[in-house]
Amino acid sequence: MKSRLIAGIFVTLLLASCDEGKILNDASGSGEDSEGVTVRLAQPVTGAESYEGTPYSLALAAFADGNEYALKSRNIRAGEADVELQAVDASKASKAELCVISSLRERIVSFGSVELDGSPVATLEPARTDASLTGAVETMLMANCAQCHGGSNHAAAGLWLTDGHVNAEALNVASKKVPDLKRVQPGSHGSSVLWQVVATDLSSEWGYDHSKLLNSSSTKLLATWIDIQD
Repeated sequence: MKSRLIAGIFVTLLLASCDEGKILNDASGSGEDSEGVTVRLAQPVTGAESYEGTPYSLALAAFADGNEYALKSRNIRAGEADVELQAVDASKASKAELCVISSLRERIVSFGSVELDGSPVATLEPARTDASLTGAVETMLMANCAQCHGGSNHAAAGLWLTDGHVNAEALNVASKKVPDLKRVQPGSHGSSVLWQVVATDLSSEWGYDHSKLLNSSSTKLLATWIDIQD
């Protein structure tokens, strides 16, 4: 009698957990079903391992218009070749992206997107195959800073932030504006001019205030990248 009672309680709890949606698949969001759009990455990308030990992940994620937080996401593992995000509800999600997301699934940097137009399969072509943390920082700086730092064949303060130049131009390189500090001091974002200039009022008297260029989520990503350099 006692064993039957315990078994009954166990089944009741199991059914309740299913009703509450607590049994999920590997993808974050809702549980898998047989319907919805399958998003496929057109080619493999590199750099997923660079996010290990950080608050960020490289992911294939689905978003609604105007929302920076993914409705559903799937983290990409190092060396993974065939990446799919399955069962995306296209009535809620308008596009899918290859992107860097935070632990709260906030999109920080995007490496490419595809519109969900009603087709059962959507193929996403990455804008770049280097999707590492360094690649994310380069993409972020290109979008927000390169106009004055190399985008028009001129680099303010001699700092080129165009694609592929960030490491050589910033890591352990003395700042021209603050000669006592490095542009990027590996392992210390607080001692790095590149971080100070976008996160503090350091540049308020330089003729252009850089503190509004990046939002707080982007400056945190920059800080993380600096702190893991050696």
